[in-house]
Amino acid sequence: VLGPLLFNHSLVVYGSFALVPLVALLIQQTHFGLRLRAVGEDPDAAMALGVDPVRTRWQALLVCGVLAGFGGAQLVLASLGVFTENVTSGRGFIALAAVIFGRWKPGWTAAAVVLFAAADAFQVRAQVLGLGVPYQLLVALPYLVTLAALAGLIKNMRPPSALGRPVTHR
Repeated sequence: VLGPLLFNHSLVVYGSFALVPLVALLIQQTHFGLRLRAVGEDPDAAMALGVDPVRTRWQALLVCGVLAGFGGAQLVLASLGVFTENVTSGRGFIALAAVIFGRWKPGWTAAAVVLFAAADAFQVRAQVLGLGVPYQLLVALPYLVTLAALAGLIKNMRPPSALGRPVTHR
Protein backbone atom coordinates (compact mmCIF):
# COMPACT_ATOMS: atom_id res chain seq x y z
CA VAL A 1 0.00 0.00 0.00
CA LEU A 2 2.75 2.47 0.91
CA GLY A 3 4.98 1.65 -2.07
CA PRO A 4 2.73 3.06 -4.81
CA LEU A 5 1.57 5.85 -2.49
CA LEU A 6 5.10 7.08 -1.82
CA PHE A 7 7.14 6.06 -4.86
CA ASN A 8 4.86 6.25 -7.89
CA HIS A 9 4.93 9.99 -8.65
CA SER A 10 6.74 12.38 -10.96
CA LEU A 11 9.65 14.58 -9.96
CA VAL A 12 7.36 17.62 -9.86
CA VAL A 13 5.32 16.03 -7.05
CA TYR A 14 8.41 15.30 -4.96
CA GLY A 15 9.74 18.77 -5.75
CA SER A 16 6.50 20.33 -4.54
CA PHE A 17 6.85 18.59 -1.19
CA ALA A 18 10.37 19.97 -0.91
CA LEU A 19 9.20 23.45 -1.90
CA VAL A 20 6.89 23.87 1.09
CA PRO A 21 9.65 24.19 3.71
CA LEU A 22 11.88 26.06 1.23
CA VAL A 23 9.20 28.67 0.55
CA ALA A 24 8.49 28.99 4.28
CA LEU A 25 12.19 29.52 4.87
CA LEU A 26 12.38 32.03 2.01
CA ILE A 27 9.46 34.06 3.34
CA GLN A 28 10.45 33.98 7.01
CA GLN A 29 14.26 33.98 6.99
CA THR A 30 15.54 35.98 4.00
CA HIS A 31 15.80 39.62 3.05
CA PHE A 32 13.54 38.99 0.05
CA GLY A 33 10.91 37.45 2.34
CA LEU A 34 11.09 40.41 4.69
CA ARG A 35 10.69 42.83 1.77
CA LEU A 36 7.82 40.77 0.37
CA ARG A 37 5.97 40.73 3.68
CA ALA A 38 6.59 44.47 4.15
CA VAL A 39 5.24 45.24 0.69
CA GLY A 40 2.22 43.03 1.39
CA GLU A 41 1.40 44.86 4.59
CA ASP A 42 2.24 48.46 3.74
CA PRO A 43 3.92 49.35 0.43
CA ASP A 44 4.30 53.01 1.41
CA ALA A 45 6.20 52.13 4.60
CA ALA A 46 8.36 49.66 2.64
CA MET A 47 9.08 52.38 0.08
CA ALA A 48 10.13 54.74 2.88
CA LEU A 49 12.70 52.13 3.91
CA GLY A 50 14.12 51.95 0.40
CA VAL A 51 12.25 48.89 -0.88
CA ASP A 52 10.75 49.18 -4.36
CA PRO A 53 7.25 47.69 -3.94
CA VAL A 54 6.60 47.40 -7.68
CA ARG A 55 9.85 45.51 -8.26
CA THR A 56 9.23 43.23 -5.28
CA ARG A 57 5.70 42.46 -6.45
CA TRP A 58 6.94 41.70 -9.96
CA GLN A 59 9.61 39.37 -8.58
CA ALA A 60 7.01 37.52 -6.53
CA LEU A 61 4.69 37.38 -9.52
CA LEU A 62 7.41 35.85 -11.69
CA VAL A 63 8.17 33.19 -9.09
CA CYS A 64 4.46 32.41 -8.78
CA GLY A 65 4.18 32.17 -12.57
CA VAL A 66 7.03 29.67 -12.76
CA LEU A 67 5.50 27.55 -9.99
CA ALA A 68 2.07 27.71 -11.62
CA GLY A 69 3.67 26.60 -14.88
CA PHE A 70 5.15 23.56 -13.15
CA GLY A 71 1.75 22.82 -11.66
CA GLY A 72 0.08 23.04 -15.05
CA ALA A 73 2.75 20.83 -16.61
CA GLN A 74 2.23 18.28 -13.85
CA LEU A 75 -1.52 18.31 -14.38
CA VAL A 76 -1.32 17.92 -18.14
CA LEU A 77 1.71 15.70 -18.65
CA ALA A 78 1.88 13.46 -15.60
CA SER A 79 -1.70 13.26 -14.35
CA LEU A 80 -3.81 13.30 -17.51
CA GLY A 81 -1.27 12.69 -20.25
CA VAL A 82 -3.05 14.98 -22.71
CA PHE A 83 -4.09 18.62 -22.90
CA THR A 84 -7.77 19.36 -23.27
CA GLU A 85 -9.68 22.60 -23.07
CA ASN A 86 -10.63 23.57 -19.49
CA VAL A 87 -8.23 20.97 -18.14
CA THR A 88 -7.98 22.78 -14.81
CA SER A 89 -11.77 22.67 -14.23
CA GLY A 90 -11.73 25.51 -11.74
CA ARG A 91 -8.77 24.23 -9.73
CA GLY A 92 -7.41 27.78 -9.66
CA PHE A 93 -10.34 28.70 -7.39
CA ILE A 94 -9.42 25.78 -5.13
CA ALA A 95 -5.76 26.87 -5.10
CA LEU A 96 -6.75 30.40 -4.10
CA ALA A 97 -9.06 28.98 -1.44
CA ALA A 98 -6.19 26.84 -0.14
CA VAL A 99 -4.03 29.94 0.30
CA ILE A 100 -6.84 31.74 2.14
CA PHE A 101 -7.72 28.66 4.21
CA GLY A 102 -4.01 28.22 4.97
CA ARG A 103 -3.92 31.78 6.30
CA TRP A 104 -1.23 32.80 3.79
CA LYS A 105 1.31 30.46 5.44
CA PRO A 106 3.08 27.78 3.34
CA GLY A 107 2.66 24.90 5.78
CA TRP A 108 -1.02 25.52 6.45
CA THR A 109 -1.63 26.09 2.75
CA ALA A 110 -0.03 22.73 1.96
CA ALA A 111 -2.34 21.10 4.53
CA ALA A 112 -5.34 22.78 2.89
CA VAL A 113 -4.19 21.53 -0.52
CA VAL A 114 -4.02 17.98 0.85
CA LEU A 115 -7.55 18.33 2.26
CA PHE A 116 -8.97 19.58 -1.03
CA ALA A 117 -7.01 17.00 -3.04
CA ALA A 118 -8.39 14.25 -0.80
CA ALA A 119 -11.91 15.43 -1.58
CA ASP A 120 -11.06 15.37 -5.30
CA ALA A 121 -9.54 11.89 -5.07
CA PHE A 122 -12.54 10.66 -3.11
CA GLN A 123 -14.98 11.85 -5.75
CA VAL A 124 -13.04 10.00 -8.46
CA ARG A 125 -12.95 6.77 -6.42
CA ALA A 126 -16.61 7.09 -5.45
CA GLN A 127 -17.62 7.34 -9.10
CA VAL A 128 -15.69 4.17 -9.93
CA LEU A 129 -17.22 2.28 -7.01
CA GLY A 130 -20.75 3.18 -8.09
CA LEU A 131 -22.10 4.25 -4.72
CA GLY A 132 -25.44 5.27 -6.17
CA VAL A 133 -24.75 8.97 -5.68
CA PRO A 134 -25.34 11.14 -8.76
CA TYR A 135 -21.99 11.80 -10.43
CA GLN A 136 -22.77 15.53 -10.65
CA LEU A 137 -22.81 15.72 -6.87
CA LEU A 138 -19.55 13.79 -6.65
CA VAL A 139 -17.86 16.07 -9.20
CA ALA A 140 -18.98 19.07 -7.16
CA LEU A 141 -17.63 17.58 -3.91
CA PRO A 142 -14.18 19.26 -3.97
CA TYR A 143 -15.81 22.64 -4.58
CA LEU A 144 -18.38 22.05 -1.83
CA VAL A 145 -15.60 21.13 0.62
CA THR A 146 -13.73 24.26 -0.44
CA LEU A 147 -16.76 26.48 0.08
CA ALA A 148 -17.54 24.87 3.43
CA ALA A 149 -13.97 25.37 4.62
CA LEU A 150 -13.97 29.01 3.59
CA ALA A 151 -17.45 29.70 4.95
CA GLY A 152 -16.49 28.28 8.32
CA LEU A 153 -13.27 30.25 8.70
CA ILE A 154 -13.62 33.37 6.61
CA LYS A 155 -14.52 35.54 9.60
CA ASN A 156 -11.17 34.70 11.24
CA MET A 157 -9.07 35.41 8.16
CA ARG A 158 -6.70 38.36 8.07
CA PRO A 159 -5.16 38.82 4.65
CA PRO A 160 -2.12 41.02 4.07
CA SER A 161 -3.23 44.61 4.49
CA ALA A 162 -2.19 45.72 1.00
CA LEU A 163 -3.54 42.69 -0.83
CA GLY A 164 -4.96 43.90 -4.14
CA ARG A 165 -4.16 47.52 -3.40
CA PRO A 166 -2.07 49.24 -6.08
CA VAL A 167 1.04 51.15 -5.15
CA THR A 168 0.01 54.81 -5.19
CA HIS A 169 3.34 56.40 -6.04
CA ARG A 170 6.86 55.46 -6.91
